[in-house]
Amino acid sequence: MHSFVSTSLDRDLALFIVGSSDGVIDGLERVLFEIVADPRIQGLVKPFANITSLSYFGEEEEVLIMLGSIFRIIDLRQNEDRIWFIQLTMYSDADNDWKQVFEYMRDEYGMEETTLFSFGAILCDMDKYDKAGKYYHRLLNSLPEDHPDIEVCYNNLGRIAEKKGDYDSSLAWHYRSLQISLKTDDPDLAESYNSIAIVK
Repeated sequence: MHSFVSTSLDRDLALFIVGSSDGVIDGLERVLFEIVADPRIQGLVKPFANITSLSYFGEEEEVLIMLGSIFRIIDLRQNEDRIWFIQLTMYSDADNDWKQVFEYMRDEYGMEETTLFSFGAILCDMDKYDKAGKYYHRLLNSLPEDHPDIEVCYNNLGRIAEKKGDYDSSLAWHYRSLQISLKTDDPDLAESYNSIAIVK
């Protein structure tokens, strides 16, 4: 899997999206993936996130599955409507075979759990700056005014703007980050100044 997969908890919606056999192009098949992923998953990283509360279409009950998720095929069948159903189960970092993979993700991105921050960090590494920015904006919109992660969001948005060559926006985001750092005696205050210096 090389990108995020948007899924739904609503089976009827998924079947609606699969559509009827009338619109199927020759040589193509309709496929519905049934993914077993326990939200109580234990371990270093939960490789999926329910973003229903952040989605524009809340009724879709959207779940994002992250880059690098690993599945095992449990079952494969075709029903009378000629829809293929592929049942998958998601590996977690508690599975010994994949523990090293998840430890790498934790060490590389500093993730103790899957969050919008971790999605944003991975997208930045993939040079998908517009998409990363959307995650940070979503996070900003969901945080209370005095949340400490707001300063981090501003800083990350400043870095994204810098990567895109939008230096005015980059400075604006970094100044906003700096203002919070100055008010809170943030130990990372020097990093805020450094970010501004890099842009200038």
